[in-house]
Amino acid sequence: MRPLVLMHQDDPKTFDVQHSYYFGPDLLVAPIIQPQATRRTLYLPEGNWFDFWTNEAHSGKQEITWQSPAQPDSPKSKIPVFVRRGAIVPLILGEDVETLCDANYVNNVGVKTFEGGLEIRVYPEGASQLTLYDGSQIRSDTASGVVVTFTAVKAQPVRLRILALRPAGVQLNGAALSEIAAPDAFDSASAAWRVDAALGFVLVKFPHNGGETRISL
Repeated sequence: MRPLVLMHQDDPKTFDVQHSYYFGPDLLVAPIIQPQATRRTLYLPEGNWFDFWTNEAHSGKQEITWQSPAQPDSPKSKIPVFVRRGAIVPLILGEDVETLCDANYVNNVGVKTFEGGLEIRVYPEGASQLTLYDGSQIRSDTASGVVVTFTAVKAQPVRLRILALRPAGVQLNGAALSEIAAPDAFDSASAAWRVDAALGFVLVKFPHNGGETRISL
């Protein structure tokens, strides 16, 4: 967690910013601290930003008023979170994980532990890279289309959410992936892609067997 002034010491408008902070290098969080409030005014620093909930785009170096969106349905209570264009954001795959502790440490089958599955959100711009805690690497490059490369030392399920226009097709290590438009059928498939038209994401899922996997749009 870092204050905006630390990251933008040449921008006087960040000097007096309160109740907003960087979470890592690419997420800006602006908590709402008034009871029952569903909107607040905040300052976006230099860069191009997306609303985490809606993917609405905003230019930096300006003050905006954020209104809590009705969609998505969950969570019902939201706060302003913005993602910098070019960011790679790793999230836990699955909504029922209750702890990041190892199952042997928890020693309670009633507590859902993290099994290693990742949802990786990519907001492509130029070349960007992220190294995870275990040494796994995610790279994004837009020099020729959108190419996301995931290099990991262990097998794990992976789902990509890439903010991009609908592609003509998606390739996994050079082989064409099947498009499955129905969400339920997509969730049941082991490897496929589909478009989330509401948010502008291209969703790609595949079982990662270790080593390097290359996704091309």
